[in-house]
Amino acid sequence: MNVDGPITRMNDDWTGEEVVAICSNCEAVYPAIRFSDGEIRRMGNLPYCRCGCGSFVEIKSE
Repeated sequence: MNVDGPITRMNDDWTGEEVVAICSNCEAVYPAIRFSDGEIRRMGNLPYCRCGCGSFVEIKSE
């Protein structure tokens, strides 16, 4: 696995809905994208949060 290369998705579908997500570990909040398959990724060049886990959960607005 090439960790220095570009991040790719299994189905190459990069379209999705912009959401606000929170890290389930360190509780950092970031703008993110929720893809049609349910995966949530942080927007921008850095896919992970400050703790490095990258486990994001969408914040639902009421």
